[in-house]
Amino acid sequence: MVNKEIQQDETAKWNFASNILHDELNKIMNVEILNDNLTRNKVAMFLPSKIKNDSLLKKVQLSLEEHQKLIIVSATNSLLEHIYKIINTYFPENLLYFDNQYTLTPELISNYSVIFVTVPKFIKNRELLDSMQTEIIIDEPYYSLFHPVVRKVPEYQQFRKYALQKSKISIFSSIYSEELKEFLKRAGFKILISFSNNNSFEVVRERNNILGLLKDYTNERNGKILVLNDYERQKSLVRLLDEKLQVDENDIRLFNHSMSFREKLISREKFKNEKANFYITSFSNNGIAFEVKQFSPILIIVDVPKTDIELLDLVSTWMKKTQRTTIILAYNNRFKVKLLYEYSRKYPSFKVLKLVYDFIADGHYKVEEIQNSLLKGDKSLSETVLNVMEDAGLIKVNEEEVEILNNFNLKDLREVPILRKIY
Repeated sequence: MVNKEIQQDETAKWNFASNILHDELNKIMNVEILNDNLTRNKVAMFLPSKIKNDSLLKKVQLSLEEHQKLIIVSATNSLLEHIYKIINTYFPENLLYFDNQYTLTPELISNYSVIFVTVPKFIKNRELLDSMQTEIIIDEPYYSLFHPVVRKVPEYQQFRKYALQKSKISIFSSIYSEELKEFLKRAGFKILISFSNNNSFEVVRERNNILGLLKDYTNERNGKILVLNDYERQKSLVRLLDEKLQVDENDIRLFNHSMSFREKLISREKFKNEKANFYITSFSNNGIAFEVKQFSPILIIVDVPKTDIELLDLVSTWMKKTQRTTIILAYNNRFKVKLLYEYSRKYPSFKVLKLVYDFIADGHYKVEEIQNSLLKGDKSLSETVLNVMEDAGLIKVNEEEVEILNNFNLKDLREVPILRKIY
């Protein structure tokens, strides 16, 4: 009885998600040339951000309907996380594999329909991924195939050679490069290009503190969209608006990627269908700002975007609007410091790695002790550091303890792709 209720609940949730996805992709379905090319191999599409994202969502939907696995490849973790968040808004987590684990196994990924990997992770696990006979999608190829920083990096050179020879492959890009287009054309890719008329934007660098800024714009008739990633800070802003500016909580809408799959779907629908004074959203939202009831929106960017793709996505829309859109850059140096801190947790320096290695060498072999005593309880940083050193062959991580295998060697660490900084 319980299993039947769970199954009914899952069915209802998927039907709800399918209806929202259908509405999102309704415009794609009416563009014949897009639909034709989504089912073909070796096609490179250069499209405006919103159209590119929706085309990729449609590609995922078609693959799921045909029970065909997909591998989505991005140049860096930041770019990969961005496209994962967009796809995960419309498709549940149990279909999508996205993890920091550098070495993949059949047991880890066999039950997933869409597998997200960076270029270095793809090359590291190429034999396994090739054996699955999946279709490859390269998201934002400029950064993985053509960016000057990656052209001489061995993993990216290997991937470029692999991608150009592969037949079952598609490319989706929101950044147009004439040189990249010609490069792909010579390699036998069919090229599809679409340009859109840009909306009119006014960018303002706001020097006021956040309370003063909100006070200045509270009475504007336009919908105000505040952009920041952290869910707790989003909720703090709701309390600030309520307590200091008397903005009722019912007049505020929230969207955040830490919400459950169903909550994100409902939240996105509220953005589109319910009028509010303030809308608070994280990045990677597939142009949610241009779906609110009051156009033209005022975008107040509180966090620093990690990539230019995040910024492109934030202002993307299907159709040209005649009103001017105001973009307010509300972040300051404190937010930049926070961003650098978050980056350092994902990409630990050699100094941090040496500190942890020495701590282990001094007899502290317990994973729990490394995490709690040395890294002050930061589980994410602990897992990242230990994974990097294990991939470099310096240590072996068992369930609860760490074993040293080799002396600390910078050369070995530099060969671990996660440590290469690619912007």
